[in-house]
Amino acid sequence: MASDPVTLAALAAATGGHLAGPGEVVITDVTHDSRRAGPGTLFVAIRGFTVDGHDYVGAALDAGSPAVCVEDAAAAGEAAALVVPDTRVALGVLAAAVHRDPSAGLAVVGVTGTNGKTTVTHLLEQVVAAAGMTPGLIGTNGARIAGEPMAVERTTPEATDFQRMLAEMRDAGVDVAAVEVSSHALALGRVDATRFRVAAFTNLSRDHLDFHDDMEDYFRAKASLFVPDRAGKAVVWVDDPAGRRLAAEIEMPLTTVGLEPGADVIAADVASDLSGSTFTATGAFGNARIELPIAGDFNVANALVAAVCAAELGIGWDSIAAGIARVGRIAGRFEIVDAVEECTIVVDYAHTPEGIASVIGTARRLAPGA
Repeated sequence: MASDPVTLAALAAATGGHLAGPGEVVITDVTHDSRRAGPGTLFVAIRGFTVDGHDYVGAALDAGSPAVCVEDAAAAGEAAALVVPDTRVALGVLAAAVHRDPSAGLAVVGVTGTNGKTTVTHLLEQVVAAAGMTPGLIGTNGARIAGEPMAVERTTPEATDFQRMLAEMRDAGVDVAAVEVSSHALALGRVDATRFRVAAFTNLSRDHLDFHDDMEDYFRAKASLFVPDRAGKAVVWVDDPAGRRLAAEIEMPLTTVGLEPGADVIAADVASDLSGSTFTATGAFGNARIELPIAGDFNVANALVAAVCAAELGIGWDSIAAGIARVGRIAGRFEIVDAVEECTIVVDYAHTPEGIASVIGTARRLAPGA
């Protein structure tokens, strides 16, 4: 859903760029894809890893775009243009401005980490619904508004699509949007200009080193979510070494969670079988017995992170427990398949060494006679 229009001059003010041509051009949407260019839509020319968007300025103008955003004014020819030093840096700011800063109109919870993002966001979605509010969800398994699907191409969509989706959620009355935030999204600015009410960290293990230089670069990308001008509160799983490091480094309101003593909120008295787990959440927000209908100690961790994110939003333990208790199967997340009577089949999309070891260890503990 398009927001009320803004002018190219207003976007120049928002980005600190300068105008080439008339500033009164009306902009109703933003795209980085020339195939989606058209009337009212500002085309932003991004220099990618293999393709330079400046080569597609002509195609965007031919499709009807009234203006373009470029790094080199010459690339726009005679067309109205906004010229900025780095179009990728400007992209999120432009998209948020055109859609009237959607993260200001709903509570956005960003969840990052190597493993667990999908489960945490799905659990949080159910908790929000149990509290009588309208949830939104954006992540690996898709995007939803109040349970109804939306189209999504990436774990965290490009900034243009991400801000448009948040605006659609805001306009549909969503109260809380639970969002998976990948390291790619953080490094490439896809969530720039987004204000997160709560930012959560699950864990860090070896992954995405085809994109990041090394594990330190990977950690720093994740850590960039936890700064005061980007997020209001932090929830960090500190049984993970990277989580302990993050908790020691960040300078913002923080709640630590874990299974081990010393965290602000811990999961105690954990009991697990193939039907799921029960545990007591105890600490900073009081005590509550939680029933989780998906198996695995790692899912106890995910449930506790989701619970504390909800508590940071002011949701009470009754709603938190009710929401977690009603979560259904999450595709590829220790998903038990009712295929045959003689054995239990579990599907899990774990692909990192730590994730695979965790899934296999859980299955071995829960298998009769193992």
